[in-house]
Amino acid sequence: MSSMFFDRWLFSYLLYKLCIVPRLICKECLYLSVFMASTLCVGVVHAKEIYILPSINIETKYDDNIRLMSDKIDGLGGIDKSAYGVITSVNAKIGVRSDRYDVALNNQVVINRYSSDFDLDSEDFFINFTSNFDATEKNRFSLIGDYKQDTTLTSELDGTGTGRVFDNPIREQWSVSPSWTYLLSDTQLLQANYRHSDISYEESGSSNFSDYTIDLFTLSYSQQWLPVLRNFFNVSVMYFDVPEIKNNVILDSKRETLEYSIDAGVEYQISPTWFASLTAGGRFTNTDITTSANLAVPTEKVKTSDSTQGMIFSFSIDKQFETGHAEINYSRSTNPQGDGRLELLDRFGVNFNHRFSHNLRFSLMGDISVRSNSGSKDLDDDRTNYRVRPTISWLFNKNTRLTGGYQYRRQEFERNDSVAESNAFFLNFNYQWDKLATQRY
Repeated sequence: MSSMFFDRWLFSYLLYKLCIVPRLICKECLYLSVFMASTLCVGVVHAKEIYILPSINIETKYDDNIRLMSDKIDGLGGIDKSAYGVITSVNAKIGVRSDRYDVALNNQVVINRYSSDFDLDSEDFFINFTSNFDATEKNRFSLIGDYKQDTTLTSELDGTGTGRVFDNPIREQWSVSPSWTYLLSDTQLLQANYRHSDISYEESGSSNFSDYTIDLFTLSYSQQWLPVLRNFFNVSVMYFDVPEIKNNVILDSKRETLEYSIDAGVEYQISPTWFASLTAGGRFTNTDITTSANLAVPTEKVKTSDSTQGMIFSFSIDKQFETGHAEINYSRSTNPQGDGRLELLDRFGVNFNHRFSHNLRFSLMGDISVRSNSGSKDLDDDRTNYRVRPTISWLFNKNTRLTGGYQYRRQEFERNDSVAESNAFFLNFNYQWDKLATQRY
């Protein structure tokens, strides 16, 4: 009895300490933390394992064009676009698990400090909650919830955002995703998943970002024909709502996009060291834009619609080596943007890593992303991103790692034929403590 009491006290104390940071962010984060902590504590009494995994990461970085800005369209003139920064992040994953459930809460705090002509300093917060519960042998229920508070410097310049950052407003994202998995047989699987995301931006004088929400429902069927062969079929419905488009001071407008998609795919293990997957399907997208003049006298609202259809697909092939692996992938998908638009994304990526010795590792990542309008009209606003990132790591032991690397970025806008380039060098130190567990699984 005394041992169980100590375990529960220690776990509750760790939860309390980890909830201090979210409590300082906002009231909603406190509610989220309390809910997640309570959910974790429910399983403590019958848990097979209660654990915490803390880690710390310190990175020094130099980037000669950190905002990836072009002199031609951004009018920077002689302004120094470079920045030197120190990024410190502290992370702690805590969880409980047993034969029937696995619940985890992952908190991370990132402190960004830069020496630059731009305002780049920020404190970023990330909270991620994951849970799986096997109700029966055939039924599994899952719930994922996360909160992110960062800035557009990190959220909009990684190849998935708008690619243009005039200032650095705070960006907040709430997401919740419940799912249900049902085993039809030993080889057949049915899964239903829903995800709601709410993204908002801090008010800013020159910001062109608009708040938006995303609701996505997906129904999937999977069939395992052989140990090396599986195929699947997906049906999805996405609703992308932008209640107010902020990048137009003359017009008061909103945008609603409804997209249906159907795709089928196959995964095949060609050999013990070769693995390939292919998915192909179609999308049907309809966007309604409601516009009225932003004047003192109310004006009649005008509604326009745009409907289009197109292909979506993904392909990847992976090769395993004795000392590493290589992967090539290519995909086409749609992606909601912070400027209120749904864009079409074509992405080609390459990943390679090699282990020279027990301590020395090398990795290379590169990708090309082409973004265009997902609708039927050519807006003359396509852009292409290139990125190459080689790194080399030295493992002092299983807990300590030192990584150095270089990253090259290039962004080309179709409009005005503008080009922006960036060269960055970084040195990263990471230390992860051994898992602290009150019980063993």
